[in-house]
Amino acid sequence: MHVGDKWVYKVDPGDDDYAFYYYYEIVMDTVDSQNRHWFGRKCGDSGDIWFYTITDSFEVVYGFPDSDIVNLKYKLNAKPGDKWLIYGDYESGIVFMVDTIYDLGSGSAIMKIDEWNWDNYERTLWSSSRFLKTGFGLVKIWWEVGPSEYLIGAIIDGVVYGNPSEIEQEKFTLAYDFNLYQNYPNPFNSSTSIQYALPRNGFVRIAIYNISGQLVKTLVNGDRSVGTHTVSWDGIDERGRGVGSGIYFYCLQTGDFRSTKKLALLR
Repeated sequence: MHVGDKWVYKVDPGDDDYAFYYYYEIVMDTVDSQNRHWFGRKCGDSGDIWFYTITDSFEVVYGFPDSDIVNLKYKLNAKPGDKWLIYGDYESGIVFMVDTIYDLGSGSAIMKIDEWNWDNYERTLWSSSRFLKTGFGLVKIWWEVGPSEYLIGAIIDGVVYGNPSEIEQEKFTLAYDFNLYQNYPNPFNSSTSIQYALPRNGFVRIAIYNISGQLVKTLVNGDRSVGTHTVSWDGIDERGRGVGSGIYFYCLQTGDFRSTKKLALLR
């Protein structure tokens, strides 16, 4: 990672007329008091910056400089069959497991990582697959439910690959349907971002609920324009108090459309 690096992804529902794009960009770097080199990554025009570093054991973790709490994302030196916890435990949590490593020669490879999210409370299981390529990072995400995402261009250490700067600006904000995306990061410690898409202007309400269905926090309650929007939640309830670790639900309601997803807070 280097300041100025950029990755542009296409979200492909199977019809180019309804595809849209998003990008990540490294906007800052810093070395903390523990001599860890952190990189600040921003998603699109969102004001939220998430910090990542790579440990001496080649683990990609996210957190904050000078914080003792870090969250594991990827193990870059993992072998097929290796698995690790992202959150929770093996009975109810998120597990990453290396499925296959494709050797592309000349020191380059693609690592296929399967994600398994088992919810013991709801007795449900969903999965996705992520593809990491040497020198590029994440190049594809396949979702069990929903359109796949592909890397179509990047700028890495000043070298341009593909067409990261040639996508029409409106494509970055085009919402092909109502959509509520999975929050990121998840689980989170201090703040998480929730992205949602609207195909037309309208009144929007987004609220957080606990597992008992009680209202915790209203994040959005007003008119919003067509496009893709992002809202953050810092784990604070309606009374300004920090809530405890656990599973919460966030719900988007606009007109007749309603969608609910789960998030995890880890204090």
